[in-house]
Amino acid sequence: MFFDLLRRMVHGSVFGEACIGVISCAMLMAGCVTGTISGKRDVNEQSIEIRPVLKTYCNPLPVLLADPFVLKHGDTYYLYATSLDNGFLVWTSMDLVNWRVMGPAIKADGTTWGQGNYWAPEAIERNGEFLLHYSALHEKGGQRRICVARSDSPLGPFREVSAPMFERERSCIDANVFIDLDGKAYLYFVMEFPNRIMVAPLSDDLISIICEPKLCLFPAMLWEMTINEGPTVIRRGDVYYMIYSGHGANGPNYAVGYATAPSPTGPWTKYGGNPIMKKTDRVSGPGHGCVIASPDGKELFYVYHSLQQRTGWPRQLCLDRLRFIPDGKGGERIVIDGPTHTPQPLPSGAPVFSLAADDEFEGKALDRNRWIVFNERDDRWRLQDGRLVITAMEGDLHEKRADLANLFLQHAPERDFEITTKARFLPEKNYEQAFLCVYQDHNYYLRFSRLYADRAAFEIGLETRGEYIGKTFPAPDGGETWLRVKKTGNVYTCMASADGERWEVVGSPVTADFEGLKIGIGASTPGSGREIEAGFDFFHIR
Repeated sequence: MFFDLLRRMVHGSVFGEACIGVISCAMLMAGCVTGTISGKRDVNEQSIEIRPVLKTYCNPLPVLLADPFVLKHGDTYYLYATSLDNGFLVWTSMDLVNWRVMGPAIKADGTTWGQGNYWAPEAIERNGEFLLHYSALHEKGGQRRICVARSDSPLGPFREVSAPMFERERSCIDANVFIDLDGKAYLYFVMEFPNRIMVAPLSDDLISIICEPKLCLFPAMLWEMTINEGPTVIRRGDVYYMIYSGHGANGPNYAVGYATAPSPTGPWTKYGGNPIMKKTDRVSGPGHGCVIASPDGKELFYVYHSLQQRTGWPRQLCLDRLRFIPDGKGGERIVIDGPTHTPQPLPSGAPVFSLAADDEFEGKALDRNRWIVFNERDDRWRLQDGRLVITAMEGDLHEKRADLANLFLQHAPERDFEITTKARFLPEKNYEQAFLCVYQDHNYYLRFSRLYADRAAFEIGLETRGEYIGKTFPAPDGGETWLRVKKTGNVYTCMASADGERWEVVGSPVTADFEGLKIGIGASTPGSGREIEAGFDFFHIR
């Protein structure tokens, strides 16, 4: 009876052919298949396991943050960023693309000088220790100040050692430490309103300035408005390059320029072709980043943020290649090959990262060489008794919302596929849901949910360009449901089953030009905020 009712309701769906047509979506996440011999051979069958691996990435990456800075220590990259009002999170990666959140690097408490407005952290290793330079606010109505914290590990915890470093008449933000070839260190920072970039020599221990700061850059170009900020200084030959951002960080015209100087203290000359990276029709407000080398050291990347929406403060992680090319005058100029939103080759020397494969969740640990977790809260999921158990909680992927926790994703193959899971979940309040997801980023995805919507229901939800369209269909009562999404070309068909054997199509197939997808599972309780468990017996891809 349930499946007969579904068939009768198909033609009322907003996803019917006459209503939605073909929906074009940005190419925002990418992976491609290539054969890699794993070395596993069965003695009798002489079989070789071919493991498809990731070869490309696409902006934005599934990490929500602002003002990113990356430190490489050993073979591991550590990412710090504006992420908590009362501290900073730290992420790790082996390839600059697939990131795992590791928890707070530093967090305010009753003993810290900094109490809020933790912005723009940058980490550096010095004499076997790690120093974090950042800005913070001591009390409401006060001035932001540059602070320094120290740790024995790049993961933290970092403890304040100089907070604040110095006092000025205005707020100071966006610290950047540069150590020259002669070992001398310099602190670049921004004095606010109007935002101009200053420099001062640093003490050997990097925790205090040793003379009066000097002006480097002042906003004087039309595109900059009243903002010069987010400095990062690098040296190439005898030339010093300062990459910086201008305009308002919460608007689409935030952009990137650079200046050059013969010494770390200047004088600085802005490049006449600024900005060298700015908004496009698909990317809004790119800026405030750092420069880091690829895993094999053969390429340089500019790691930066862009806006999640056209305007507003929520931001997301991006990276693009940075190159030096002849300027026609005997020198070199900087080119950033971005902002991109289409598939790009992985950074050179990146280690193998696998594409999607079956997971029965029978192991003791999640395969981190295959799964990535968007907005991970590791205290709200576990592997138990052959299941992935997610504690659904307040949060959602819905238009301006991207606060859903623990969305488990794998990189999908380019070819057609079919993904299936069995969900054990008993929603009782509206919009409580467990789901399969076909995902480009938080503004472009298809979600097939088992949820509650005044009754037991399925929902097919499609979001493109940050606009969500959803349609619900009746579902049987009970706590077990099999869900399936099948991709055929650019057509996605959602199916459900009560026993895993007999399948019925739910709604009408959805046409969407996604590329470079991730696929996965998640659960949430937007609206009710109840913390209830959703168990997934497996994740299968065919």
